[in-house]
Amino acid sequence: MAEAEAKVPAVEAAQEAVWEAMLAGRDPKVIDLQANLRTVAHARGFQYIPASDLADGPLSDILARLAAVENAAPPVRATVGDALMGVAEVRSVPVSRLFEHFSGLTLDQRRDYSADQLRRWSNARKKAVANWIKAVGDMPILDISRAQVLQFRAWWWARVSSGEVKAATANKDFTHLGAMITAVFTIEGVDAPNPFSRIHFRDDTNDGVPFSRKWVSETILAPDALLGLNDEARDILLALVNTGARPSELVDLRACRIVLDHNIPHIHIAPDTNRRLKTKHSERVIPLVGVSLEAFRRHPDGFPRYRGRAGGWSSLVTTYMRDHGLLESDRHSPYSLRHTFSDGLQNHDCPDRTRKELMGHVVPGVNYGEGAWLQTRLEWVSRIAF
Repeated sequence: MAEAEAKVPAVEAAQEAVWEAMLAGRDPKVIDLQANLRTVAHARGFQYIPASDLADGPLSDILARLAAVENAAPPVRATVGDALMGVAEVRSVPVSRLFEHFSGLTLDQRRDYSADQLRRWSNARKKAVANWIKAVGDMPILDISRAQVLQFRAWWWARVSSGEVKAATANKDFTHLGAMITAVFTIEGVDAPNPFSRIHFRDDTNDGVPFSRKWVSETILAPDALLGLNDEARDILLALVNTGARPSELVDLRACRIVLDHNIPHIHIAPDTNRRLKTKHSERVIPLVGVSLEAFRRHPDGFPRYRGRAGGWSSLVTTYMRDHGLLESDRHSPYSLRHTFSDGLQNHDCPDRTRKELMGHVVPGVNYGEGAWLQTRLEWVSRIAF
C-alpha cells in the first residue's frame, strides 16, 4: 500500500499534463506527453509498449494490464488505459528537438563534465541539428530517409569540394546526428536502423603535423618571441613543449596536481571534480624538465585565467603565433607541439609502451604492472627536452 501511495503523485502529474494540453488546444497524444505515459506505466508496474507490439506479446500480460486499467480511479483511468494498452500513438521526436530529447535521456554520461566540456559538447550537436534543418528541413527522426541523408551529404559536399570547409567538419555532423538518433532509438526501444550509417566522406587531412625541432628551438623559443602573450598564455605553451600534454589538460591542472617539491618534479594529469579526461588512459604522471619545469615554477598553482577555457587559450595563442610568424606552415597550430613531443620520443627509440603512457594513449595488448617508473620517464623526456 505504501509503495502504491508513493506512486500516486507521478500519476496525478501525468494526468494534469494531459488536461493542460487539452486546455491549450493541443493533441494530448504527442511527443510532449511521451515521458508522462511512460511514467504512468511504470507507476503501475508495467513498461510502456505500443499496441502493435503488445498484441504480439503474451495474453497474460494483456489481461494483467486490462485489470490494472479497471482498478484505476475514474479520474485517471483514461490516461492509465492509454499508457498500459499502448493506444496513445506517440509521434517520433522531431529533429528540432533531437538534441534536447537526447540530452535528457543521457544525463548520466556527462555528470563529470566541466562547464567548458559541456559547452563544447552541446554546441557541436546543436550545430549539427541546425545544419540539418537548414539543408533538409525539420521532420520526425523516424521519418528520416536515406534519400534525405544523401541530400544532406550533397549539401555538405558542395561546401567541402569548394574548399569552404574540410571533410572532417562535415563528418562531425554525420557522426553527431547518427549517434544521437541511435541513442534515442536504443534507450526507447525503437527498432529502426541508423540512417547515417556509412555516410562519411573520406578524410585525407593529417592533423598530426609536428613542428621540426629546429623550428621550436630557433623560432618559437627564440628570445622575445612570446613576449607579446600574457604570462599565463605564454607559460601554458611552454608547459606543452616538454610534456606533450593536451592544452585542456594543462589549463585545468589544480595546484595539488603540480608537484614541484619532489626529487623529480612532475604533474599528475587525473580526473577532478567536474572535469573528465578525454579517455581513461589519459591519466598519467609526466616529469617536468627544461622550459616546462620553469613555466610551472612560475605558476605553481596552475593557470586560473584559462581554467575551463582551453578553447579561449588556443584561439588567442594560435592567432598570436600566426601573426608573429611562429607557425611553421598553415597546417600547424600550438597543438602541433604535442606531436613534436611524441615524434621526439619515437625517434630516440623510446619503448612504445612508455611513449604511449607519456602521451596518454591506449597501450594495446595485455599489460602488467604500473608501467614505466617516474625515473624512467624522466630519462626519456630529458633526452628530447628543450
